[in-house]
Amino acid sequence: TPSVRIGQIPPQIRQSVAWSWHHAADLGFSRDKMFIMGHSAGGHLTAMMMATDWPAFADGLPADLVKAGIPVSPLSYLEPVRLTEALNAGIRMDSAEAEAESPMTNHPPLTDAAQLVVVGGAETDEFHRQARMYVEKYTTASRAMGLYIVPGVDHFDELNVLADPASPFFAKTCDML
Repeated sequence: TPSVRIGQIPPQIRQSVAWSWHHAADLGFSRDKMFIMGHSAGGHLTAMMMATDWPAFADGLPADLVKAGIPVSPLSYLEPVRLTEALNAGIRMDSAEAEAESPMTNHPPLTDAAQLVVVGGAETDEFHRQARMYVEKYTTASRAMGLYIVPGVDHFDELNVLADPASPFFAKTCDML
């Protein structure tokens, strides 16, 4: 059981992203090449980072701090999670929190950075629905949003495919970078 509420996690991730941007040289990377990628709940957090107004979050941060995002099997609409007893038993999310923390209802991308939304071909219909909804709702003339379905894999095996340098998923990820 998490010791914090769902709504407390995105601000913590924002703080870590901002800190990383400020300390990029010390960490050995270019702060002009920051990308966000996360799987499942991490896909939700990826979408939340794409919805961040970085200059409003902290002085000195650029609006385009994140250059691209790859939400993998993102939970972009949290109400179905709340209604699934086995999933919500540990996180205890109520309807107000599910609404407030859903990228689909309250957190559109605030950047034109490209995103590649990924879902496993053998995942549930709900993961496919949420991935399609996110791409359809937030694709604009200035924001490239792609949808890639990793053939034949479930929620967990898609990351094994990503680890294979010969896979199209690996190549698509590298193309985003």
